[in-house]
Amino acid sequence: MQWDCFFLVPLADLVENKRLMLITLAITFLSLIGAGLAQSPSVMLLLCLLVGASSVSVQVLIPLAAHLSSDEKRGQVLGNIMAGLLLGILLARPVASLIADHFGWRAVFYFAAGCMAFIASVIYFAIPSRQPAHNTTYFKLLKSLKQLIIQQPVLRQRALYQALMFASFSLFWTSVPVVLAREYGLSQSQIALFALVGAAGAIAAPIVGRLADKGYTHQL
Repeated sequence: MQWDCFFLVPLADLVENKRLMLITLAITFLSLIGAGLAQSPSVMLLLCLLVGASSVSVQVLIPLAAHLSSDEKRGQVLGNIMAGLLLGILLARPVASLIADHFGWRAVFYFAAGCMAFIASVIYFAIPSRQPAHNTTYFKLLKSLKQLIIQQPVLRQRALYQALMFASFSLFWTSVPVVLAREYGLSQSQIALFALVGAAGAIAAPIVGRLADKGYTHQL
């Protein structure tokens, strides 16, 4: 879901950042608990929609980390955050498969809810408060995104890269487990081992961040 980023992430320029992250995490937590208890497909679909819509705290955390970091360390800090983010995304599939195989699919949602509670506690105690300096309105912020896209060619280029990568990643890992289970007879635990191969890609993020600090952004 990318529309949630479009509509919710701009609130980081208006709402105190830590509070915004905690609110979205609370919505995700409750939605995950509800998904684990859901008894009908329609309720399940609605709750999954809420999970996707509220899972934007990392998109608020990244610019906050960039704001709090020094110029010399900004690339390294963002690289470390992206490494953690990518590692979480890549490990989510094998971990979910293992949990579903041994404890049932509902346990996946309960485990994810526990992770949200843990992340919220870390943010509450570790992240400093930051009140944005903007005094504009929410709708003016949304309109400003159009000007950013028009005026910043690098933003357009890298947004396209990321959109294509995210689309291909989502399509691949949505379809591959079904193929592995139906065509090759793999169990959920075996699919989890297959998915672990992709986790190696997270190693590249901190390396790229350090290269960016040294001025190699154009080569990257």
